[in-house]
Amino acid sequence: MKRTLVNVAISLLEDAKWYLDRLPQSSYTHKLPRLSGASIGTHTRHFIENFQALTEALRQVQTQPDVVLNYDCYSYAGAICEQPGIASRCITALIEEIPMLMHNEIRWLENTNLLVERLVVIPTTFERELLWNIEHTLHHFAMIKIGLAVVAPCLEVPAHFGVAPSFSSGQSNYLQLYRNRPALFEAEWGAGAVV
Repeated sequence: MKRTLVNVAISLLEDAKWYLDRLPQSSYTHKLPRLSGASIGTHTRHFIENFQALTEALRQVQTQPDVVLNYDCYSYAGAICEQPGIASRCITALIEEIPMLMHNEIRWLENTNLLVERLVVIPTTFERELLWNIEHTLHHFAMIKIGLAVVAPCLEVPAHFGVAPSFSSGQSNYLQLYRNRPALFEAEWGAGAVV
């Protein structure tokens, strides 16, 4: 299971390099009303820093067995959200590092961002945290895909980019279910939808 999750994470990070290598800095940093004033760079920085928090904790586990992972305690790296080349280099480092750290085991996750009046520390695992980072990155990719449509409309984004596998699978099942029922399909998906 670890190897599968590592491969999925690496594949996602390679997808990020795809747009980072094609997007000019002005498009990368352009603040978009459709993204509540955020830029593609802002969304990119956020998922990169979460992966970096995980890899930093995994490195620390080698010498300190009871390391506590906290995604809220990261240092803001403005260069990642302002320069696609720097973001791409950070991703390259993550792609190289994650497979080497997958045998380290993180035990604790600390969350200071809950609507509670106290710090929450819960047990966790490498797999759980890597899966969370994968899902979190997919969420940001969905936002980035919207941003790419605005700042780089001629850029042909791969169909899978920003789409969770469960959504793709569910959408496919949904289409098969309604393939022979055009009226129901049209009512659900709108007139003119292609079946």
